[in-house]
Amino acid sequence: MVNGRLERKTLTAYLRELLEERLEREPSYVWNAVSEAAAVLAASELTPAVEKVYEEGLTDGIFISPEQALRGLAKDVDAAIDTLRGTPHMR
Repeated sequence: MVNGRLERKTLTAYLRELLEERLEREPSYVWNAVSEAAAVLAASELTPAVEKVYEEGLTDGIFISPEQALRGLAKDVDAAIDTLRGTPHMR
């Protein structure tokens, strides 16, 4: 997405699928990664699904705390993408 090979809406739709349907509702590090990805993308449309992940105890909250996730989800999308573009391993 950062390099323009994938549209943001396609990525957020995939994350929604993972959060709501595809992943087994058992605690795992995958939930950490998906929650962080949603937060890094400032995908506010996924806020209810990410909140549910924390409510259900599917993530340990150490990788990314609920507060960090909610702050990321609430960020401005353009600013979040600019930050990603400035991150060396995202280029």
